[in-house]
Amino acid sequence: MSVISNFSDKMAKIERVVFYLIVIFIALLLSTSNFLPMIDLPQHAGQVSTLKSFLLNETSAPWFDDIELNYLTTYWTAYGMAALLSLVFPINYAVNTVVGLTFLSFIISFSILRRMMSSKNTNILDWVLLPSFFGFAYTWGFLTFLLAIPVGVLLVIQNLKLIKTGHKKYFIFVILCGVLLYFSHMLVFLFFCLIASSMTIVNNNQFFIRQKLKQLTPFYLLFLFIPLFFFTSAFYASNELGKYNDLYYAGASYGVFENRLYSIFLYPWSIEKNNLFPLEIVSIMLIILPFVLGLKLSKDYKKYVPFVIFLVIWFALPEQVVRTAFVQQRFSIFLFPFYILLFESRSVNLLSTQKVLYFIWCCLSLLLLSLPMIDLVNFNRETKDFSDALNKIPSHKRMLGLVYDPRGSLRQGGVYIYFPSWYQAKKEGWVDFNFAWFSPQIIRYKSGHIPEALLGFAWYPKTFIKFKYCDKYEVLFVQCSQKVCESHEQLMQKSTCSHKIIYKNETWSVYNLEK
Repeated sequence: MSVISNFSDKMAKIERVVFYLIVIFIALLLSTSNFLPMIDLPQHAGQVSTLKSFLLNETSAPWFDDIELNYLTTYWTAYGMAALLSLVFPINYAVNTVVGLTFLSFIISFSILRRMMSSKNTNILDWVLLPSFFGFAYTWGFLTFLLAIPVGVLLVIQNLKLIKTGHKKYFIFVILCGVLLYFSHMLVFLFFCLIASSMTIVNNNQFFIRQKLKQLTPFYLLFLFIPLFFFTSAFYASNELGKYNDLYYAGASYGVFENRLYSIFLYPWSIEKNNLFPLEIVSIMLIILPFVLGLKLSKDYKKYVPFVIFLVIWFALPEQVVRTAFVQQRFSIFLFPFYILLFESRSVNLLSTQKVLYFIWCCLSLLLLSLPMIDLVNFNRETKDFSDALNKIPSHKRMLGLVYDPRGSLRQGGVYIYFPSWYQAKKEGWVDFNFAWFSPQIIRYKSGHIPEALLGFAWYPKTFIKFKYCDKYEVLFVQCSQKVCESHEQLMQKSTCSHKIIYKNETWSVYNLEK
């Protein structure tokens, strides 16, 4: 008897119902929260708001002379979804709904893939998918990266059907999924195309080279997008970087290899070490548990392809390429979703100790899930001061955001660093520092219109003192504690800023330009 068969069919159904009720609850919680503790998310929301202005031809504000709509961006899927939703919902709920739908599709897509590659008798493994979503990429707010993952899994699923049946309709589905994936995220596009094509090559059931080469035809076509990407994005980036090569590292940075051995067990759940909760030990326990749960490793070689490619990416990919940071670290999200694909059910009776371990697997997954859920609840309480300050600022202004304490009181740091960008999103203004500095973005600065708030400014707000044209900003939105605020006032006197404070609460201050 298989692992799940040792429980009654009724218990197995209850387990599935409970699992999907939790999934739906979390998706709704993400969608209906006022703000999410995702570092880059305010910048993405700002991009969506400005995109909507472009699409509705509401471009009379002066900053539209400095920016352009990048029609060939590879981020259309996430931004397009959010822009459409923003026609119905407030922008923060529109963006959060995209995050909620991304979580839902992440769980469902990997669960379907796991069932295709093993059986429903390994349903227990799905529980680790719940906390896997809330690791490094979620905390940093890599919205476009996260949304692209379910699309990539769908590509793999369609390719598996093509491998199995050879039907032409799956050939078309692979192409369509690949195109959608390209316009979701280029890095994820390359990753999943590599996985899917490699699975075709190592397919155990097909030994004819000619047939395998024929089944790879969709990927020959999809890889034609690569030169298009480099022509439209990398060429623009190299030109802009040439002007600032003394300020920014334009090449690749690999980092310390030993850190990768350690962080592979940490980053699936967090961006920082937790002294009270040893996340690395929990990861090791979850890696060991399937073997004692009565599961066995598969003999189908193609099931190992995603996990092996993940490991190669993890240890070979640079941490930074051109102006894209955390290139390698964000792939930590795939450790456990790909790991659980390696197992199949074993036809043995479930021992009483294994029943306990079955329960422990679920409990460990839920315990890991509780950490980001607690952060989410606390974060929505903590952002009240921000909402109060935001309501005091009139719409359609050019703003400079100055955040001196990006950590706040949350478990993981940096979450407030781009928070002033919610003004751009909710009140249709413009905020620097801005992701328009990055050439692949859907909204980007025109060549020759780069502002004084350059890449990295958000992390070093005191450098505003060097600005020659601070008064181009109608509003300064400042986050600081009492002592730091006193230091900020001293810097203001030495700067070219002639703004005066008009509102202040415990955390946020609003300065308006004197006329």
